[in-house]
Amino acid sequence: MTTNKNTNNVNRNVIKHKLSKNKYLTQIEPFKTSGIPTDIILFKNIPGCGATRCEIEISRHSIILEPNVPVIRGKAIQFGKLVCGIYEDVTIEDIIAYLQSEVKYKKLIVTPESFYKIKEAMLESAFDLYTDFFLLFDECEKIIQDINFRPDISLPMDDFFQFKNKAFVSATPILPSDPRFEVNNFKIHSVAPTYNYAENLELIITNNVITSLKNFIDGNPRDKYFIFLNSTDTINAVIQSINIKSESMIFCADNSRKKLLLNDYLKSNVKTELSEFKKYNFFTSRFYSAVDIEYETYKCSPTIIIISEVIGATYSMVDPLTHVIQMQGRFRVPQRKSVKKEIVHITNINSELTWMTPEESLDYLKECHTVYKVINRYCESATTNAAKDVLRQMLQKIDYAKYLKGNTEERNFDMVDNLLLEERVKSYYQLAINLISVYGKTPHFNFKYTSENYSFTDAKRLRASQKNLRLKSMNVLLSETLQELHTRMNRNEITEFQYQMEIANLQSLFIKQMAPINRFGIDRSAELNFDIRLIEKKIIQEKKEVDHFGMMTFIHSNFTVGIAYTNDDVKAILKRGFKANKIFGIIGGIQYLRKYAKLSESNNRILMGKTSDGKEIRGYRLIRFRDNPQ
Repeated sequence: MTTNKNTNNVNRNVIKHKLSKNKYLTQIEPFKTSGIPTDIILFKNIPGCGATRCEIEISRHSIILEPNVPVIRGKAIQFGKLVCGIYEDVTIEDIIAYLQSEVKYKKLIVTPESFYKIKEAMLESAFDLYTDFFLLFDECEKIIQDINFRPDISLPMDDFFQFKNKAFVSATPILPSDPRFEVNNFKIHSVAPTYNYAENLELIITNNVITSLKNFIDGNPRDKYFIFLNSTDTINAVIQSINIKSESMIFCADNSRKKLLLNDYLKSNVKTELSEFKKYNFFTSRFYSAVDIEYETYKCSPTIIIISEVIGATYSMVDPLTHVIQMQGRFRVPQRKSVKKEIVHITNINSELTWMTPEESLDYLKECHTVYKVINRYCESATTNAAKDVLRQMLQKIDYAKYLKGNTEERNFDMVDNLLLEERVKSYYQLAINLISVYGKTPHFNFKYTSENYSFTDAKRLRASQKNLRLKSMNVLLSETLQELHTRMNRNEITEFQYQMEIANLQSLFIKQMAPINRFGIDRSAELNFDIRLIEKKIIQEKKEVDHFGMMTFIHSNFTVGIAYTNDDVKAILKRGFKANKIFGIIGGIQYLRKYAKLSESNNRILMGKTSDGKEIRGYRLIRFRDNPQ
């Protein structure tokens, strides 16, 4: 049972309902006969045990609030005309037509944001919204989880408590602090499985999530991978790093889809609804809960990989007590079908994360409320329009305002619960021991833990990806990483295979910077502390030495001791030598030849003849070849 410290408003006397393996709620009482009871929070504990189906099949009118559109579309396909799935294109007129249809028991399935459509349609019908319909809020923890970035998800809550018959339900509810639950005498009902339902899970805590993911995939080849990651930027980084773009499908919200399409992803590879799977299938938070992934679509023992990248994308943090349970629960397993789930959570840790305890969070809100009230009083007592405008603007810009309802001083309890939840989840990812501890407390998983450390970390990858990072900084970043990697190898802290794997990873990430290192050699580069500028100088110096040797051989073969050469003669001969030795950008002459041979001085040139107009032709006598070019 997931609770917040602020929760004191629900009757804690739990009423349990035993459930055998391969059984559904529709097969046990009271659900079989009477459906879900009213004024309860139902802890299913087992995703997919049939609470939504129970409400759809029970003989009463129902409104089912679902957090996201994909599950509504799925139920509409599954139950056809028996239900009215309400999303973007469904109009109020469509709802009225359904209410007037011959369907005996009306089943309206809607997102919280579109609930207003039902309210308006009811005004044109013979029904009484609050007495004729049972209101079921499915995956109810999403109100608390999502309200910070999706404020309208809580819009139906004022209506919720006006319904005569109503319930919250989820496999992973978070008990709310809203006092109206206590006023309505809500009780907790819990599904109690009579069998061991824990799934095996491997927790990999790493300092490079992409490399750990690549290693897992390389070491565990599968036909399909189902990867849950709430960051399209990190999804893109994974796909580019592992080079799997043509084999990948991304399932995300529409805004994320548009962003990916602008970055050269094909429409056929980015979907907002479930469709045919590929080898690598990525899901953002839109698909964490409620969506049913039927066996007919995945047809395998699914490998479920959950990624949290808390260095560069803090919003990719997942709660083991809710998110992780929901993710693995998306994969529906038919009765009498043997399907074994393989679950892996790959995450890094950010020791710089700051978080508040529940007590600190509530104290923080209390102090904010005091300040807010003072400013509000000043605003109410202001005597000029200018003063009122300034104070109103201050009230609107105060971040604390989101913890209040509208323009009132009444507390928004869902936002308060959201703060407590977010601070709790942040605490898991500050230290590895915290995350290990929370996994050890949930009965949903038998987990094992491994640790992986790499020289090129997520923090370094984030620095390298910054568009304004100067080339010099990139060089330093790579040099530091290679020095650390080489040291670890020399100390036998990593194997040769791990060493070569990290080198290969750096080759793909630092193509330009690794080029001189590859040319000079890893071991020789290590002697220079992987200083790229120094390595480049050494390469140029060695090239010059090679050039000198080739030209020295050419000069010995094409010049003769004791013979005099004019400057034009020297230029012509050297030009052939440069071409033969592939030396470019140098204009050879007497001064170049002096590096390789001792010549007569300019004031002692040899008379070699005269031109047709009587001018003397003088040249330089080659006295001897030098042993070491100057």
